Amino acid sequence: MTPTAPRPTRPIPPIHTATDLAHLTPTQRATRERALEATALSRREHRPLTEAAHRAGTTPTTVRRYARSAWRRKGRTWAPTARDSQLRRMRFPVAEPTPDIVYVDVPNSRAASAVGRYWDAVRLWARTGDASALVASRGKALRIGDRRLPYVTDEDVLHDLADAGVLSFDVLYQDVWT
Repeated sequence: MTPTAPRPTRPIPPIHTATDLAHLTPTQRATRERALEATALSRREHRPLTEAAHRAGTTPTTVRRYARSAWRRKGRTWAPTARDSQLRRMRFPVAEPTPDIVYVDVPNSRAASAVGRYWDAVRLWARTGDASALVASRGKALRIGDRRLPYVTDEDVLHDLADAGVLSFDVLYQDVWT
């Protein structure tokens, strides 16, 4: 009996638009989120692909399949690229017309990291009342195509969001199709 070679898996095409994302099944979207989580973990903590994948609850093969454009082969190992252009749907607070949370299609890892740092500052403010971390976002905005969404740093608006119960820190990435 001869051993059979493992069946090659096709990479999932990179997700660059909301339409691309909508074509994924709920299972594929959840799997993709774990792959992006492993990629972020590898970048942030300089972890190898295998360790990052296992910590994110997936496999290295799945990470390469769903986030292929975020990885490069270096010799016999895989390393994450500095950034990628994979679209992510994330929660974002807005002050106008009324304080609320909206979902925005963040176009790349650099913008997603900026939104994540902003949420870290909001989380610190919500837990301790310390607004010093919000200063870094004051006067800045997230650019999504032609739209410019200012970061909410006004404590009165943040209080309104908290009182309305919409400041949740459990999930930054949101799957709004399920």
